[in-house]
Amino acid sequence: MNARLRTCYHEAGHAVIAHLLGKPWYGATVYKNNKQFGGIAGYNTSSPPTKESMTPEAIRAQLEGQSADWLTTDARITAAGYLAAGIADNDMTMEPAGGDLAILMESGRQMFPNASEATRDMWMLNVMGLTTKMLIANWALVEKIALLLDERGHLRASTIAARILMNFSKH
Repeated sequence: MNARLRTCYHEAGHAVIAHLLGKPWYGATVYKNNKQFGGIAGYNTSSPPTKESMTPEAIRAQLEGQSADWLTTDARITAAGYLAAGIADNDMTMEPAGGDLAILMESGRQMFPNASEATRDMWMLNVMGLTTKMLIANWALVEKIALLLDERGHLRASTIAARILMNFSKH
């Protein structure tokens, strides 16, 4: 699988899980340049993440003071990109995107500030397991969104939401 299509699956995973978990977001984009492959715009911004917004300090500031429920939901959305790309490519050995990994690690530190790394790792494995189940249950949808992203380069949240609603109405 080429890097662009893998990125499309990555962003589709984020978008589908964000929508299914009821997290507000604006759209998903896959860029054609080599500096940044893609991004999902959401949470408190209408633009994809930037290099400045993904520094350890910026991530910590975004996550500090959030509830356990918020952190867990955010971690599931974050993990969904890595997991969707790995499932599509049948290769889970690729490292998660740098920003995604930093968010997951910081979420664990915020959830369990006084706990051991092993406790944080167990939480992260639980988050990844639950997210994987959700992705697999909605795989046809993830695939449709990824292929649309590959074709168009950008999808607004309303377009993806319409696809999700169409998918559910078939069941």
